[in-house]
Amino acid sequence: MNKIGLGGGCHWCTEAVFQSVEGVLKVEQGYIASNAPANTFSEAVIVHYLPKRANLEWLLEVHLHTHNSTSNHSFRDKYRSAVYFFSSEDEVEIRKILKKLQQQFKDPW
Repeated sequence: MNKIGLGGGCHWCTEAVFQSVEGVLKVEQGYIASNAPANTFSEAVIVHYLPKRANLEWLLEVHLHTHNSTSNHSFRDKYRSAVYFFSSEDEVEIRKILKKLQQQFKDPW
């Protein structure tokens, strides 16, 4: 089982989206902080998934299309669009996937 952290609005709404994705075994909602400059806590979920049933690229695509990932709204710090990884291997793969998925959006996230 793998895990990824995703922030993109109210964590209850994000939790509901990923609870319905096949291959996702568990979704924990709460607050996540990262390294500077995004080191303040924001609402997010940790998605635990089976990589053979829930492809990481699909999870990231669902994430980016189920919240306003390019909006610069007034609650951007609390509800920031974010992807949190838990290993350097995940970071490399996630950055590669995000670069590819950026082509689906006019504005950068």
